Amino acid sequence: MFNKGDGVLIVMQNGYASATGQQYLPSSKGNRSGAPIGISIENAVRSLGVTWLRTVRTHSVAKMVATLKEAMRSAERGLKVIIADGECMLARQRRGRDRTPQGLNAASAW
Repeated sequence: MFNKGDGVLIVMQNGYASATGQQYLPSSKGNRSGAPIGISIENAVRSLGVTWLRTVRTHSVAKMVATLKEAMRSAERGLKVIIADGECMLARQRRGRDRTPQGLNAASAW
């Protein structure tokens, strides 16, 4: 934004810090106790002056491709931001596991 560049930025919004083990951060939906944070990536990006902004579900592949094409073909100059919104799959897998002692076996034990 500062240098008035023309490009596309994709922000992966999964509620956690990327690839570091589910640490909470200001853009998380809640803190460790579950209380809402109140900060959104969309509001932060808009506050910097971004006008071209789209939010797309991460696993909607066709819609994501269409949105990327729209961003790259847009006549609007400047930064275009796509927020790829979807749950962290590692968190989803962990939440779905049977965590009882009989549900843990050698293959799934930590």
